[in-house]
Amino acid sequence: MRLEDYIHVEHKVISDELINQIISEYDSSSDWKPGTINDYEVKKNRKCEVIYLSDNEILQKKISVRKEIDNKLFVIVNDSLEKYFKKYDSLGYINVKGDTGYMLLRYRVGDYVCEHVDTHSGQHRTLSCSIILNDNYEGGEITFFNGKYAPTLVKGDMVVFPSSFTYPHQVTPVTSGIRYSIITWIR
Repeated sequence: MRLEDYIHVEHKVISDELINQIISEYDSSSDWKPGTINDYEVKKNRKCEVIYLSDNEILQKKISVRKEIDNKLFVIVNDSLEKYFKKYDSLGYINVKGDTGYMLLRYRVGDYVCEHVDTHSGQHRTLSCSIILNDNYEGGEITFFNGKYAPTLVKGDMVVFPSSFTYPHQVTPVTSGIRYSIITWIR
């Protein structure tokens, strides 16, 4: 198998109704913060905005609505991971302990994330997950291996891939519109 064979796209994992609920709930929120890398703001490598959906402080602002969204995201990610494990973990080597919570990302025109990997010495991550909430923007593609591989993703799709050093990836600059996605990592 090739490295890109372990980049799995699951189509239509999230309903339009839930997408609309998430964007409606958070788009005008005052909870947006500059995107960071490893909890340090680094505009040179990453330029976007983020809301940490699973943080208790964020949930408490509207507990019933936001906890329901968080729970639905958990089910979506869990269902997709089960499919990933059936396809790629025939020997049962992947041992996961949970996810890191959910982050809503907003990329405006010019926003991007430079090529990077999702695990580092301070925090081990096994798998990376990204759910695409819209496709009415240009640019903003997730690409792997110095731009040599770009899975086709549309609204409602989720991409799952190993977080290791062998999977460098980036989000190219958005050239028009606004890109929304939700990410999490599996430990």
